[in-house]
Amino acid sequence: MADEIIKRDENHTTVIAAVTNDANQFITQLRVDPTTKALLTDAVLSGDGLNQLAALSTASGTISVDTTAGGTQVIAANAKRMFAQCENNGSVNVYFGTGTVTSSFLVVVPGGTFTWHSQEALKCLAASGSASIAFCDYTNV
Repeated sequence: MADEIIKRDENHTTVIAAVTNDANQFITQLRVDPTTKALLTDAVLSGDGLNQLAALSTASGTISVDTTAGGTQVIAANAKRMFAQCENNGSVNVYFGTGTVTSSFLVVVPGGTFTWHSQEALKCLAASGSASIAFCDYTNV
């Protein structure tokens, strides 16, 4: 299959396209559902992948962290964790990590978010004062 000619919309703007994931790297337009406008794919989710999604559990909440030496635990260790997401809802920088957290750890600015891909406990330390941390922990059940 050769490269497709990318069409233009009514405003003469080129529509979105992608490159094939092979050595040929052909240019091809992306297709969407005419009703929902959702991206169409040929992927079929089945077997273990489908079971993992069906068995997903979440725990969420907020916790206040401060300048307590070593940090405050935000999320406990969990061997079944797939990932966790955290957001700094405070007005100061915070530092995330494991063990004894210091200002040399991962910094998250006010309003910033990050995704945690570890099964270890996650701790947080505020740069000054205190900060509210929102979290959501995604685990397999």
